[in-house]
Amino acid sequence: MIDIHCHLLPGLDDGPRSMDDTLAMLRMAAADGVTTIVATPHYGGRFGEPKPDTIRDLVAQVNRRAREAALAIEVLPGCEACLELDLAEKVERGQVLTFGETNRYVLVEVATEPLPLYALDVSFRLRTLGVTPILAHGERLAATNSGWGFVRRFKEQGGLVQLNADAVAGQAGWRVKRVCRGLLAENLATVIASDGHSPDWRPPLLSPCLHGFPKRVRPTVLETYCELPGLSIGR
Repeated sequence: MIDIHCHLLPGLDDGPRSMDDTLAMLRMAAADGVTTIVATPHYGGRFGEPKPDTIRDLVAQVNRRAREAALAIEVLPGCEACLELDLAEKVERGQVLTFGETNRYVLVEVATEPLPLYALDVSFRLRTLGVTPILAHGERLAATNSGWGFVRRFKEQGGLVQLNADAVAGQAGWRVKRVCRGLLAENLATVIASDGHSPDWRPPLLSPCLHGFPKRVRPTVLETYCELPGLSIGR
């Protein structure tokens, strides 16, 4: 399984404070069956804009410590980028890291309210670069007054939509779980990820999402929603 949204790098944003916490998260993820994690520190907004080399160096440190701990899991560089007007240009210049630096996927966060008027235009410009934008925790946006229509247009225009595993499971409340069910029923949701932040607060687990699906379909859920084609290219 691949977790494409996880705040795993120590001391960089609102994720783990220490490498020990990062390793604890890796152990939890590995025990849950995750084999690959994309490290997605926040880029833009109140956390600033971490330099690509900073992210690369931390990913290398985390992978080295994972090997020393005999954990069968790999961490890839990436980020969760605020969808701002100049995002496509920053991706093109290499200031914003795509998943595994393959230039295939980038995780984007869109402000819930008010929705930025330029968001779909930026999404289109990313796709002209060959980069597919993935909307982070789409259930949050879909729960707002104008968000559902935006999520639908984002997907129709070629973007992908990610849901948080705990939200699908109902751990974020019944209303959010119902939004997740609606997105899944309309085939708007593409991938489920943890949005993990620490061993205690939203841990990096994917299997809890199974509780959001009928028992008859659970055997295929993780294979369907916790993989991403082409992510291994360029490692």
